[in-house]
Amino acid sequence: MDKQEAKIRIDELREVLRENSRRYYVLNAPTMSDFEFDMLMHELEDLEARWPEFKTSDSPTQRVGSDLKTGFVQRPHRYPMLSLTNTYSIEEVEEFSARAGKTLES
Repeated sequence: MDKQEAKIRIDELREVLRENSRRYYVLNAPTMSDFEFDMLMHELEDLEARWPEFKTSDSPTQRVGSDLKTGFVQRPHRYPMLSLTNTYSIEEVEEFSARAGKTLES
């Protein structure tokens, strides 16, 4: 992939990811699975790492938070909220389980 092709693909990925984030978080009407979204996000992250001159502050890879409705009262959790993040293989689940077990032992 040359520089021009990378820029075109980065722009395409950003547009798709932004629209799908809006549909997921704001409209509650996703058009793709979490797995598909995550794969596109990983592709964008890889391209931005390979072509750092195209990385921008408004990229979906730089976004923190969402447009979720506010006004809910936050409460502390009795137990830590551990996450699988983007886990798509049995090996990753086993590694997560081992890490979580160590955390719970301490």
